[in-house]
Amino acid sequence: MYSPRTSRLVHSTIEDLDFFTVSRRRDFTRPLPCVMHELNLFSGQLFFRNRESFEDVCDMLGLCLGKIPNSLRGKIDTAGFVQDEDARKIAGIRNCLFEKNPVALLRELVGWRRKGHGFTLTHVGLILHGNNLGADEFSD
Repeated sequence: MYSPRTSRLVHSTIEDLDFFTVSRRRDFTRPLPCVMHELNLFSGQLFFRNRESFEDVCDMLGLCLGKIPNSLRGKIDTAGFVQDEDARKIAGIRNCLFEKNPVALLRELVGWRRKGHGFTLTHVGLILHGNNLGADEFSD
């Protein structure tokens, strides 16, 4: 069973998939980070392990949450979604999985998973509301 990290107070994570193993296989290969980011996002994980994970998820979602260069004005919507492929290249977004902004759908999905419990002050909540995360947001 996989359990996403839903509390800032829980510093340990089972993202490495080595939390409980019956026998240690020598040939076990951990999933690629992009696969773990997808699993975490869609399983309901609310906090990122580190800045790199946050940046990878923003890339995956096509979000530019930092300072917007003048050349990209008008090509990034209010949620931070970079709307076209050329603008994504300029913004340094390499691995966007979406052609249309996924933020509203993800907000709804996270809201359903949280069953009425707030999530706007979590890492995922902040990025789904167009906010960048500072270095002090991460424990490592």
